Amino acid sequence: MTASATSATMHSSDTDVFNLAIREPCFTVIHAGPKPDESPALAGRKCSEREMSDLRTAAWNIAQSSFNEFGTLYPIRTTGFLIFALGFKPSQDYEDEALTIKALLDRCIEESWQSLGLKLYICTSCIEDRQSSVLRAYREAQSIAVHFPFLNTSVQTLSGYDVKTAPPPSAVAARKELEESWFLASARGDFASAKRYILSIIDYRSSSPRTVITLKDELVARLSYFSYTFCDERNLDNSYLIYLLCITDRLMGANNLKNLKDLIESYYAAVVVLASSVIATEPDSSVSRIAAYIRENYQDPALNASVLSRKFGLNPSYISYAFHCETGIKLVDFLHTIRINHIKSALTDTDQTMERIAQESGYYTRAAMTRVFTRYMGINPSEYRRRYT
Repeated sequence: MTASATSATMHSSDTDVFNLAIREPCFTVIHAGPKPDESPALAGRKCSEREMSDLRTAAWNIAQSSFNEFGTLYPIRTTGFLIFALGFKPSQDYEDEALTIKALLDRCIEESWQSLGLKLYICTSCIEDRQSSVLRAYREAQSIAVHFPFLNTSVQTLSGYDVKTAPPPSAVAARKELEESWFLASARGDFASAKRYILSIIDYRSSSPRTVITLKDELVARLSYFSYTFCDERNLDNSYLIYLLCITDRLMGANNLKNLKDLIESYYAAVVVLASSVIATEPDSSVSRIAAYIRENYQDPALNASVLSRKFGLNPSYISYAFHCETGIKLVDFLHTIRINHIKSALTDTDQTMERIAQESGYYTRAAMTRVFTRYMGINPSEYRRRYT
């Protein structure tokens, strides 16, 4: 990329990430932002757009010189401060490349401080080797960057590898009570409360005429960050992460507050589905035995708390209460999500009729299956089969 091309790109308002052409086989997305309270160049104040543009261009030039021998920088967005993709050819394995990138980023931080009087924080995505993953890498770097102040860490360079080992989001750093409550509920895995708080945040912000414009970006970043931590903590396959991120991406298409709330409901319904599939309890506990029984007998449409109470000699109310306390998931939600996991497999892996799938999944009728599936997944079974087959 020539100097003139770089200058033109750096001064554009926004370069669409979908139009990014990564020519190297591997890349990582890097998000760099200034820390005003630690930067003499900013002196704790907000820069004018011209000042920020000049600082951004100067920081870009430092980054280019630092990475010149390692790879090529591609600007993908200029709003905020500086976001770019680093394309490169791998030499050995990704772990070595990650260490090299971190060392070069540390050099950028030092040179920016010496040359510009600008203290930076830098967040990077995991190394990707598919062009189709550009958006996913960008979203990860953006999410970590947005929540950087909420992570109890003293490092200046943070990557996706650090997310699952970082402490829970800092409640102290949250600026509003609702945000603090959402972070705490998310950190302890209380999905019902987390959903309630984030819906309350939407209500709280609805008094502003520009709330939808600014709120969508914040919700996407917030839920993207949660998606990464949620999947990392449970060692879930990347396909589950991509599924959650696809739901968060749909938030950008919402055109009113009702659409936003409906998508939030769908997102947390999906979270409950995924959480129930990796539920961890003590092997000898009543809840563990109940969960195992449900997994083996979910095809029985009569299965409910009363049936379980007769099977295990426990009060139906106690079973529901104990299950919820130990797992954080309601008994009825667990039962439905086990059935929904079977439905999803049947929809994508077989050509069975909807009536047959309903019968083998524990529902008396196709209508009953469709009603439950749509409530938890946000789309009906027919649309799910069409979209994911």
